[in-house]
Amino acid sequence: MQQEVPQLRFATTRLGSGPRVHYAEQGDPGGAPIIFLPAYTDSWFSYSRVLPLLPGRYHAYALDQRGHGDSERPECCYTVEDFAGDVVAFLDAVGAERASLVGHSGSCLVARRVAEAHPERVARLVLIGSPGSLGDTEEELELQTAVRGLKDPVPVQFARELQGAAAHVTLPEAFFERLVAESLKLPARVWKSALDGLFAFDDGADLGRIAAPTLLIWGEWDGGCRGGGGSSGGQDPRGQGDGVSGDGPQPELGALGAGRRRPGRLHGPGLAGLANTSGTDH
Repeated sequence: MQQEVPQLRFATTRLGSGPRVHYAEQGDPGGAPIIFLPAYTDSWFSYSRVLPLLPGRYHAYALDQRGHGDSERPECCYTVEDFAGDVVAFLDAVGAERASLVGHSGSCLVARRVAEAHPERVARLVLIGSPGSLGDTEEELELQTAVRGLKDPVPVQFARELQGAAAHVTLPEAFFERLVAESLKLPARVWKSALDGLFAFDDGADLGRIAAPTLLIWGEWDGGCRGGGGSSGGQDPRGQGDGVSGDGPQPELGALGAGRRRPGRLHGPGLAGLANTSGTDH
């Protein structure tokens, strides 16, 4: 029997932490809540092909984080701590005492921070392509340099290069173009501040505070997440929990973008030059 696809709803709410945020929502309002946190420069839309696969008994939320998607873009405050504070404030706003958190790439750091600082609010963690930390490789530092050179309007080709480099296989054209369009909603200052915040984050001393059952998912192209590679070693960084790997990037995530890599992998040739080109080119 074919599963009925839950109806997707959209709303905004003002958070106690400051910004008004936009989010997608579906499923049973009384069901177990799941919060999906998009990756760097992404919006709720990056989960748009995952959400229809969820049983309607779950109450799913896909959040546009501050500065991203159709949420407000405050002048400051884009550290991992700020994003994590927004997640807790969002739980308060929607009346959820606890929720399962799903992070993807850079937003895994946010999900981890919530679980470390507010373990009573996190029922479970799912970390997809989770880096141990960012800013540890020449490739990642080159990305940061390129992003710091961005000016408004952000060049279309820059966003296209980043999104394209984040996929291992060809994405459906309409899906890919929407990913690019969502990234271009961010002004250059948010691109810079959000990435700097991710690179500055180090929770190595706090990982042991995570009490929630944790599932890590990575693929063979997620170099910093594989077993034996990167600071997370492809395992629960606490030395417990479950991991799922595969011979492609981020298995079972075709709906996320057919295997999208972590921010440190979002690097293509000539990005530094692209950062200084006009944002009006298409």
